[in-house]
Formats: sequence, structure tokens, C-alpha cells
Amino acid sequence: MSIITMFDYFKQPIASYPLINILYQIRAQKYRKAVMNLRHAFIEDLDAAFDNQKRALFRFSVSGHFKMIKDQLDIISYSGFIILEIPYLNEPDLKSVKQKLSKDPYIYACFENALGIGLAFIIKSSEGIDKHAEVFQRAKRYYVHQTGVKRFSSNGESIEHNCMMTIDENIHINLEAIPFPNS
Repeated sequence: MSIITMFDYFKQPIASYPLINILYQIRAQKYRKAVMNLRHAFIEDLDAAFDNQKRALFRFSVSGHFKMIKDQLDIISYSGFIILEIPYLNEPDLKSVKQKLSKDPYIYACFENALGIGLAFIIKSSEGIDKHAEVFQRAKRYYVHQTGVKRFSSNGESIEHNCMMTIDENIHINLEAIPFPNS
């Protein structure tokens, strides 16, 4: 069971949970009100409200369990999970890319991002923390080829990258996903 960390807006660890619990919270729409407020502020182009809503949403890092030690964020245990994100897709592409990713044997989870206009997806690596960035880059190239989408976020390359909590009752979860292939 992989323990991961939830953060506040200021990247301060606030709690640690099994990754599967976070994924089920996304499916159950535990943070629905906060996410819908964020989406509304984004759509209505309400900059101040959008900034406030971003601060209100928790974030999570799939890469592991973190703690603050002497004002420094340190990883306590590495999960081997890596998050990739396609920040913006039009509605037809969002559905078709999500469907395609959901059939991929390496995808552990795939869900809409907090704004509801992109996708985040999680893969598992059997390589160590020292190979995190390398596996991320290989996976990014693989999924650019698989999806045809060119605009992926590069943020997941950092083990400290965190994703805003979101809602997606149709989240794809595959507990039997196989680790992304080694180089």
C-alpha cells in the first residue's frame, strides 16, 4: 500500500493517506463544492476568486510520503508512482483521450483535472527514486505517441510535484496496472 501526502496551498504537508483513498475521494467527489467554486471562477474569469479557490483546495503528491524536517520538505518513503497531466483538451478530445488511456495497461488511474478541462493520470514505476525524472520523460514520450497530444505538463518530473484535488465520478482506477517498462 502506497502512502502519499496531502498538502495545503503553501506546500505544507497536512496529512498522509493510502493513494487508493485519495482516488476514492475523487470518485466520491468529497471536495465537490471547492472544485466547483474553482471551476466557476475560472469560467467566469474571476481572477481574485480563482486565486482564493486555488488556495482553498488541497493538493496531493503521488510520489510518496513527505514530512517537513527543519523547514525542509523531505521524502520519507518513495511510492514509485508518477503523475502526468494534459492540462487542456477540448471536450471531445478529453473523452476520447481518457477512453484511450483507460485501456492502457500501465495506467493506474486517470481522472479529470481540477478545472475539468484536462486529464491527470498515474503510472507506477518499478525503478527507484533516482530514476523518477528519467521514467517520467520516457512515459511522457510514450503517451505523446499513444494519444497524439503534444502539450503535456512537465511538472510531474519533480517528485515534489503535487496535483490539486479534483472530482471525477468516472475516474478510471486499475489496481492491476503493470509497472511502466524499464529503459
